[in-house]
Amino acid sequence: MLFDLIFFLKMFRQKREASEVVINAEIMSYYTGLHSFDVLQKMYQKMKGNQYLMKVIQGYQKEKPKSEIYKDVLDKELIYFLKMAEEKHTMVSGVFKDYQEVKERVVKATGKIRGVIVRPLVMYFLASIVVFYSLTNILNQTKGIKGLNVGTLQMFHTWFWPLILLIAFVVVFPLIKFPHVIPILKGAWKELKAFQYLSFVKFMLSMGLSTVDIIDLFRKVLRADIRKQGIEGLIEFFRKYLRPEEIVVLELAGETYEYERVIDSLLEKRRAEFDKKIGMAIGALGEILNFLALIPILLMLYVLFTLMSGASNVVAG
Repeated sequence: MLFDLIFFLKMFRQKREASEVVINAEIMSYYTGLHSFDVLQKMYQKMKGNQYLMKVIQGYQKEKPKSEIYKDVLDKELIYFLKMAEEKHTMVSGVFKDYQEVKERVVKATGKIRGVIVRPLVMYFLASIVVFYSLTNILNQTKGIKGLNVGTLQMFHTWFWPLILLIAFVVVFPLIKFPHVIPILKGAWKELKAFQYLSFVKFMLSMGLSTVDIIDLFRKVLRADIRKQGIEGLIEFFRKYLRPEEIVVLELAGETYEYERVIDSLLEKRRAEFDKKIGMAIGALGEILNFLALIPILLMLYVLFTLMSGASNVVAG
């Protein structure tokens, strides 16, 4: 079991390293004109033992297309982009450059959102440890007092960690799994996805792909339920992510066949506002989640209040 875990972690690390090397090699190929295979060969000599990189080298030697060579190393959507670029005979390294720029920005924003969730969660568990230690001491000191009912305290002490874990799960799981329906995160999630998908559309159009090709890719990769075709399909897809006035602009652009220019303008506008809007959303989320660390303390105060009420009755009796 332990060996399997170690092997899994080793292969996961190798895949991540190989992915970074491949993308950087392709980007360097785009800027310098050097063949990406030459760069990858040199890197493999320095990283011997990386199984994923070895398969990439073998794929090149068998003269396979890049979408086939990189299928075990890169993200699924990037592999689809590569297949389309190959079909359209577009410069493949340019796909890597555009995709990586978008991915880095999205990953950075996603990391900020997760960081805002993790920090209050750590404080919550630290507060829970302190509260549990205090409850244990109080329980040990009050057990010997005659006539004092410590049943509530005993029960709370017994079920403390299951309760704490349940509260953490109920609060955190929806934030991670369903950010698109949580009011405080919904705006940030829409901004993130709008920026990501507009970027994808922009560089797919620059590759010479039609809106029909783009809709087909969104159906395959994103499993999007898009019933219309062409620009009407894109408008249908973006209704979930763009503001009403932006959808109107996109509709007008479709009528005049200027949608490529309009999409580029919408993306530039979002790029300028992206960090600010994400920051505002996660700032509000952080303030709300800071209350999480108070929950164990409030629970302890409630139990102590119940215990003190019982003690008052014993003294009065």
